[in-house]
Amino acid sequence: MKIIEVITNIPKVWKSILGIFIMLLVFFFLGYALYNNWQDVKIHMENIKFNIGYLVISFIFLFIYFVIASMVWKLVLKELNAELPLKRAIQIQAVTLLGRYVPGKFMVPLGKIYFTKKMGISARKTAISILFYDVYGIFSSLILFSISLLFLSNKELPKWIYMGLILLPICLIALHPKVHPKIVNFGLKVLKRDPISFSFSYYQSFKIMLLYAVCWITLGASFFLLIKSYDPTLAFSIFPSIIGIQSIAFVIGYISIFVPGGIGVREGVLALLLSFYMSLSAAILAAIIYRIWTILGQVILAAIFARGLTKAVKNI
Repeated sequence: MKIIEVITNIPKVWKSILGIFIMLLVFFFLGYALYNNWQDVKIHMENIKFNIGYLVISFIFLFIYFVIASMVWKLVLKELNAELPLKRAIQIQAVTLLGRYVPGKFMVPLGKIYFTKKMGISARKTAISILFYDVYGIFSSLILFSISLLFLSNKELPKWIYMGLILLPICLIALHPKVHPKIVNFGLKVLKRDPISFSFSYYQSFKIMLLYAVCWITLGASFFLLIKSYDPTLAFSIFPSIIGIQSIAFVIGYISIFVPGGIGVREGVLALLLSFYMSLSAAILAAIIYRIWTILGQVILAAIFARGLTKAVKNI
């Protein structure tokens, strides 16, 4: 608990500095690995020829992920007795998405609170919905990662990776109606916020988790097809593993609160886990290409939906 108090009491300026330091440190090790494997990287880069068909399908899956993620948030709001049209949920998600790259990750919730307040939803309900949205995202990611371990076919994988199987029962217990509120309120205590009273049944939690699992599967499909677009040798048999790797890397990057957008952290986790299926140089290259691809997708989505949201807010 003392460690948590120390972290929460760090001044914002030092949090930003710490985040930049962590990001640079991770990129240093990635860069060092690239330097040591530069000949392999050079060969990979020289041979890269993107298959437009796979790229298009990859972006479609990225878009589907985004729409389903908006549906999850809308569903959470509905469970909190707050109605938000799916169209508006998609627009708000798209416009606030780029706020992830601001240190501290406070721009995303502030943006959502601002827009939903304009649409008659209280700041408190929106804040709680964001908390639940993140909690379910983390739990569903851990569960999918744990399940994906059952499909591993690489016999050279280190034994410690199978310890991830324990995440499945832990997450299912954590979602129990008697346990779930304690975890959420502990998180609020860490953030120095007042505790909340709620009661989500197992059915409600399972419904949200199932939809979130579809999110991770579609995002994993987008990542798999992106690699497949320039590496036709990638076997479809490792698709379940790619889903687990992508989801756990995404979440680890997201909960790295000091690092803007999890930049560097997510790439490090992706490169580490992908290196069990391909060379380290190819894994690092895939992680970097994926980051560029997702940022490009987020910018495109923001550009598509920003105008509609601006009009909607002006007309209220």
